[in-house]
Amino acid sequence: DIVCTVNMQHDCINSHCNSTRVVPKKQEHLLTSRTKDLVNHTPTNSYIVNTSSLHNYRWIKAAVP
Repeated sequence: DIVCTVNMQHDCINSHCNSTRVVPKKQEHLLTSRTKDLVNHTPTNSYIVNTSSLHNYRWIKAAVP
């Protein structure tokens, strides 16, 4: 059974992830002049818990060692 959801993000700062290349952004399926970085994530178990999910604190605490 699912008791709650948790939004977790990979911790790129402490995992030393780096940008691999810059690509144009799309808007409504068209390329724009704006760009975004593609990130090569380092395989680590370092994550950041989104604090807006802390209303599920007792379930998160039970799942994390």
